[in-house]
Amino acid sequence: MQSRFFWRLYSSYVAIVVLAVVTAGVLVGRRITNDSLDEVEESLRVRAVLLGEVANQSLQDTDSMQTLVTSLGASIRTRLTVMTADGTVIADSDRDPSTMDNHATRPEVLAAAAEGSGTSTRFSRTVARRMMYHALAWRDGETLLGFVRSALPLTAIEERLADLRWVIVSAGLMATLAALLLGLVVTRRVTAPLLSMTDAAEAIAGGMYSERVETGARDEIGKLSSAFNKMASELERRIAAVTEDRGRLLAVLSGKLNASPICPAAPDVT
Repeated sequence: MQSRFFWRLYSSYVAIVVLAVVTAGVLVGRRITNDSLDEVEESLRVRAVLLGEVANQSLQDTDSMQTLVTSLGASIRTRLTVMTADGTVIADSDRDPSTMDNHATRPEVLAAAAEGSGTSTRFSRTVARRMMYHALAWRDGETLLGFVRSALPLTAIEERLADLRWVIVSAGLMATLAALLLGLVVTRRVTAPLLSMTDAAEAIAGGMYSERVETGARDEIGKLSSAFNKMASELERRIAAVTEDRGRLLAVLSGKLNASPICPAAPDVT
C-alpha cells in the first residue's frame, strides 16, 4: 500500500502531464486548422486572379463568359462567380446567373469593394454547403468593373481536420499514458526509500536499533539513506555503550551492597 505522500506527489505529476498534453494538443490542433484554412484561402486567391483574367477576355460576351466560367469551374473543381460593380451575377459555374440574388451585400464582396479583396466562410443556401469565399475587385485601371469570386466547400477540409484532430488526440493519449507510467516508476522510486526510512525510524524508536535501509542509488535519496544508516549505527553504538556502562555501574553497585557488613541486632532488654 502506498503512502499519502506517494499519491500526493503522483497526483501532482498527473495533473501537470495532463495539462501539458491538453495544452499542446489544443495549440497544435489550432495551428493545423489555421494553416489549412490559410492554404485554402491562398488557393482561392490564385483561382480568383485566374478568373479575373478569363473575365477580361470575355467582357463583351456574357454568354461566352458563362461558358468559360462553367468549364473552368468544372476543371479546377471550384465554384466561380463573376459580378458587376453593383453586385449583379453575370456568370456562375454552379448556377444559372439569372436565378441568383444580387451579391452586393455578401461579406467578401463588401470587403473586396473596400480593400480590393475579401474572404468569408459561411453556409451557402445556393449549394447547401459550408463554403469559403474569396472575392477580388475586378478593375480596368482605376475603373471598377465588378467582382470575381472563387469558392470551395469546406467539407473535405473539415473531414481532413477531423482526421488530424483524431491523430493528435490518439498521440496525446499515448504520450500521456507513457508519461503516467514513467511517472509512476519515478514517483515510486522516490517515495519507496522515504517510506522505508520512515518504517526504519519507527522501528528504531521502538528499540530495534539494528534496523537499516537499502542504499542502492547514488542520488540525493541514496545519500540520505546512507546518512540515515550512519545515524542509526552511531545511535546503536551509543545505546550499546550506555547500556554497557549502565551494566557496569549496576555491577559495581551490586558488589558494594553485597560487601557491606550486616549490623548486629540490638539486645533484648527485659
